[in-house]
Amino acid sequence: MVTISVVIPAHNEENTIANAIMGLLRQNVLPEEIIVVNDGSTDSTAQIVEKIRQDREEWGKIIRMISFDKGHGAAFARNRGAESASGDILFFLDSDVEVLDMELVKKIKNEFEKKKVDALYFEGGGRHRTLLQKAYFVRARIKHFYDKIFGYFHPFINCIRKEIFFKEGKFNEKLFYYEDEEFYGKIASKYKIGKLKTNTVHEDPNSFDEVKRQSSWVGRGATTYGMLSKKPLYLLYPLYPAFWCAFFLLIVLFLVFGGMILQVAVSLFTLLLFLQIPLGIILSSAFVPVIFYVFILSPIRSFFTIKSFFENTLKSISGISRKKRR
Repeated sequence: MVTISVVIPAHNEENTIANAIMGLLRQNVLPEEIIVVNDGSTDSTAQIVEKIRQDREEWGKIIRMISFDKGHGAAFARNRGAESASGDILFFLDSDVEVLDMELVKKIKNEFEKKKVDALYFEGGGRHRTLLQKAYFVRARIKHFYDKIFGYFHPFINCIRKEIFFKEGKFNEKLFYYEDEEFYGKIASKYKIGKLKTNTVHEDPNSFDEVKRQSSWVGRGATTYGMLSKKPLYLLYPLYPAFWCAFFLLIVLFLVFGGMILQVAVSLFTLLLFLQIPLGIILSSAFVPVIFYVFILSPIRSFFTIKSFFENTLKSISGISRKKRR
């Protein structure tokens, strides 16, 4: 029988880490171990994990925590957890995901033992209690729609045989935020990857501080991943950073110079913007969250993403220049 090691990377996740762990401890069949990689948290993440460990003797035997003084990124944290894992199967769980399916661990074992899969990805959902979270749900539906059109859809590998994970070189620690996407590309055509429908919920950002943090991660990740060269069609995605950059630039140029061509371009972008409203309603069966996403969340996310992208790009260029001078 296969054994499962759950790896949870955590950096300042005091609001969600308890739910992530308790969802595993409520399983009808428990995983053999839960490894929390405390990647430089400065909040109470470590204390919460330790308290859960001490609540019950059997929990203390299952849960382990690996701590680092400073944050390195999800790839680093997942790799360190995988390196210390004793199980046959690595189950990567984000710290903002709660498992509500009490049979999940049993199902995972069945997929690997009886169906002989090499890796698994989950079809779960999100927790959308507030208007901001509902707007994130709209964003996810619209993004998924365009990902399918442009051929960019990729699932996150939630579970994988440990020997395959190490054979394929683990997660790329040079990447920030998009390491899962690159790893899926390495294994997609080589191994049997299964899909498991299960009740797991992702806790979307619920404050503008969280929106800012996540957007900054995306911008930094796009820099390390080389997003513009690997996914050039992202530049065509409506409501993505490139869209808002082009839209605002056209508006400024039109206000300064005028002209029929610029007026037509601004009108086309405005039309494309408003077309996302019926699309969002069709995909999400919502109205107010669609309006909130189109006119508030998407430009705010784009601003912080662009800001982070250019800041990290400049840091990268200056770092390369310093190395050349040496």
